[in-house]
Amino acid sequence: MYRGKPIRGGGSGTPGAGGGGGGQAGQFRGASTERKKAAPDLKAVLERLNELYKDGLISKSEYDRKRLQILDRI
Repeated sequence: MYRGKPIRGGGSGTPGAGGGGGGQAGQFRGASTERKKAAPDLKAVLERLNELYKDGLISKSEYDRKRLQILDRI
């Protein structure tokens, strides 16, 4: 399920017409690049969250809830 920002066409609103045809493919490539950049960041955030839980600074329910929020970003 896609939960990101809506993709906007680049032109007339009709797919394949005028200047709007090729813009979406570029947007998809950009999204892929963003995910590659975000993956290490998400990993670091999950590792930090795990440290907080292991150190007893957050409860299991807090850990589980936040972990799900982080994973929903993927």
